[in-house]
Amino acid sequence: HILDTLVARCLELVSSESQSKNIGKDTIFTTDAFTNLPQIQTVVDDTNVLLSHLTDESTPLVISRDVFSIFGSEKLPKIPNVNIQELLGKQTLATLMPRLVSFEEQAQLFCEYLASIYEFQANYLVAANTLTSVSMESSMRVVPDATKFRVYVTAASLFLFAKDAEKAEAYINRASALINNVQGQEDEIKYLKLQYKWCYARHLDMKGKFMEACVRYYELSQQSDSEGRLHQGDGSKTLLNELDKMDIQPDNLGDSNPLKRKNYEHLNPTDCLQHAVICAVLAPAGPRRAQFISVLFKDERTKKLSTRSILECLYFIRLLRPDLVTSFAHLLEPHQRITIGEGTLGV
Repeated sequence: HILDTLVARCLELVSSESQSKNIGKDTIFTTDAFTNLPQIQTVVDDTNVLLSHLTDESTPLVISRDVFSIFGSEKLPKIPNVNIQELLGKQTLATLMPRLVSFEEQAQLFCEYLASIYEFQANYLVAANTLTSVSMESSMRVVPDATKFRVYVTAASLFLFAKDAEKAEAYINRASALINNVQGQEDEIKYLKLQYKWCYARHLDMKGKFMEACVRYYELSQQSDSEGRLHQGDGSKTLLNELDKMDIQPDNLGDSNPLKRKNYEHLNPTDCLQHAVICAVLAPAGPRRAQFISVLFKDERTKKLSTRSILECLYFIRLLRPDLVTSFAHLLEPHQRITIGEGTLGV
């Protein structure tokens, strides 16, 4: 009842703010945008009282754990405002961390929830660090391999989005040790395995291992396009199209929640194929590269890519025109460029 009252007050606050500004209730406010700041502070203060009571030594753990779990999985997502969710989530996590030994599972729930908010805000490094702030290898609880795999793959992708290949590598290695233990045909399992393969390819790409990255990207483009297909015939749907309609990650966001994370666009087969071509062009010359240039050129899907012209020149061993090199250079990311002389960029 206390949690319901807290959520109801937040809903009332957001609703009144929306009416006063004549905007939709799902609008994402900044904290400064609220005119009812005293009411927000009252909610925060009341939440602090509740949290202090729940983490008090005199409160039975069986009750405290249940309340925290219900708050994180059921009540918090009902607040249709990301800023208030973040505020209360951070407040709860800060209260749980000093007693982490007793509330590891509940703290992990709020870590994942906050990480999803930070990812939504494109604050990838903070999201990754928040997600990994609670260990999955604790001796105080048994964490299923599927849960570990989900957290490790998500953390790796967040570190890669944040351009931190070193930290991403650690979580890719941990996920590698678990991937054979995670079985099933559920859409989320398929998605996570595709995400893992993207992480592996992306890491090789960022480390400058372009030939290996090319092979991985190409395999991923084929899997995303074929193995991910759920139905055949008229109106066929791919796994990625289906995931676009589902609330797969993060868990427990609520149907009306404005925070709908879409962190799988990079698994689009066309994007993966484009990355494969770029990495093939950047790879060192040799028989393996020549073989893969041939494979890519003969793949009908590459005819629609912006890199088709340079791929054709390499396949027929033609000289590259300066304008072609310039247009290709615009497709490169910072880690795919080298600096020559006085700040001149080279491909």
